[in-house]
Amino acid sequence: MSNDPDKITLDLHVGQVPVDFHREDSGNIFGEMHQVDPVFGPVHDRDTIAAVLDLQSGDISADAPIESLSTGLHFIIVPIKNLATLQRLTVAPMHPWGATSMQYSVHPKLESL
Repeated sequence: MSNDPDKITLDLHVGQVPVDFHREDSGNIFGEMHQVDPVFGPVHDRDTIAAVLDLQSGDISADAPIESLSTGLHFIIVPIKNLATLQRLTVAPMHPWGATSMQYSVHPKLESL
């Protein structure tokens, strides 16, 4: 497989993203994508996000903000306190999302969540 590319460049909406490849000792090909720098968005209200995730506010750590973040795909990073909480995590009915999008300036791609 000497014709395999060592590097390709993806032309994405966030710009050009290089991907490097190498063959591991096992023979598998490993690809590593170099993400664009993160773009941080709004910080979200703990009580609102807890309601959306069907959690108590106390289930979410106060040590870090609940913040929107994107390296091309948009996420809301929620610092959950412990594994047991994470394992019982469900998504509440969609109506709380409406409150979030009205209360904050949410990126359009997040409003459809």
